Amino acid sequence: NYAAEYVIFEWIEFLMMHSGYQGADEALDYYESIDWLTEEVTADLEEYLRGIDDSTAGDTELDVDDHLLSLLYVAKLQAMA
Repeated sequence: NYAAEYVIFEWIEFLMMHSGYQGADEALDYYESIDWLTEEVTADLEEYLRGIDDSTAGDTELDVDDHLLSLLYVAKLQAMA
């Protein structure tokens, strides 16, 4: 639904701004490896990631606070399912 897509775009944009395209992609893979995301959800999120302009992307690694915020996004999306 629209609300979930908004949250997804907000989250992906957050990941991109902090860690760039590669860092965001790696974060999604990491979240799958620790069972925050399923393989199917990761694939869908990576599709969204490919559709976002990376001209304002950051180039730093995500820190603990960034991962905690990502967990909040995951929880919010799960609650919307």
